[in-house]
Amino acid sequence: MAGSVASASGAAATAADATTPAASAALWQAVTQRYDAAQRAAAATMTGTHTEVLEEGGVRWVLRVADKLRDKPKPPPAAAEGAPEKEWRNPFLPYEQALWVADLGAEHVLLLNKFNIVPWHCLVVTAQFQRQEEPLNAADWAATWAVMQCMPRGGLAFYNCGPASGASQPHKHVQVVPLPLDGTPSGSSADGSSSGADGSSHAAGAAKPPIWAAVAPVLQGAPPGQPVELRSLPFAAFAAALALPPAEDAAAGGSGGGGGATPVDERASAGSAAAAAAAVPAAAGAYLEGVFGCLLERCTAWLGCKTGRSGLTPQDGSLSYNMVCTRDFMLLVPRRAEADGPVGCNSVAFAGSIFVRSKEEIAYVAGKGPLPILAAVGFEWWS
Repeated sequence: MAGSVASASGAAATAADATTPAASAALWQAVTQRYDAAQRAAAATMTGTHTEVLEEGGVRWVLRVADKLRDKPKPPPAAAEGAPEKEWRNPFLPYEQALWVADLGAEHVLLLNKFNIVPWHCLVVTAQFQRQEEPLNAADWAATWAVMQCMPRGGLAFYNCGPASGASQPHKHVQVVPLPLDGTPSGSSADGSSSGADGSSHAAGAAKPPIWAAVAPVLQGAPPGQPVELRSLPFAAFAAALALPPAEDAAAGGSGGGGGATPVDERASAGSAAAAAAAVPAAAGAYLEGVFGCLLERCTAWLGCKTGRSGLTPQDGSLSYNMVCTRDFMLLVPRRAEADGPVGCNSVAFAGSIFVRSKEEIAYVAGKGPLPILAAVGFEWWS
């Protein structure tokens, strides 16, 4: 993996042609059309939610609350005594045809998420089996960046790695959801205003996740690609500003919700999405791999000093982390626990949005606060 700041920064100058607006618009249209078709066919589901905002530490945290709250978190079903252990089936090999959106080059496929709490939740999946514990490489990043760029207000990419990260599948995949995190990529309300539930501003350009309010002041003036410790947070977190130029109106002409679009007819009608796949940005992938490598090295070095252990890796279970990335920055957070009390956390929680599905969970978050919860599943800073 490219691990030097110099190599990461050097590739940025050649990444301006990462994706063309036309290719991005075509890919976004494929996402929205395919999403609509999957919902109609019940190939994918949507859990009804609403958003509430908690302000803490200068961040407007988005609570995504299930409309049908349970009294208590649902425990995993107990296996009958003596019953054989259920064999794991890889949902990505083979994947469901109804969830396919596009092939992103030869190494990745773009799928829709099957169980959704926000619309247009996408998965960038390796075409052949690779382990989720492996670090993201340039090809992973190139495919992911193409999907991030196609979303009208930009996408939030996230990667759950390791046993304590909230990862749900062992097959390597990066997830991408549209910004802002209230599930409305256009960011426009019915009255024409441009303020989302996360409090972000939706003037022309990419929307920001809630955690940006804590990240931006620390990254101000920092060289792009240079890892910075976010000591203002109560948990260890490492971030870097990105110097990749955004695509010009990346999804101009794309349908915000796919309404009224011609239905996608399997692969035969995916020529426009294939055009976007052909524009997968190799230079952007190399740049982002370099930044990611720097953050991961900084994180493992710090964690190794804290725990007195060297050679920490996800493969042996000694390292878990969450990564989130937007057009503006990349954030990496080491993990020590998958949940705090009844509240489970994955990467999106560190972007500023926590999903709660029971009365117990919402009371727990409201009583304790998002920052102490994230500190409990992460690592406290030490000198």
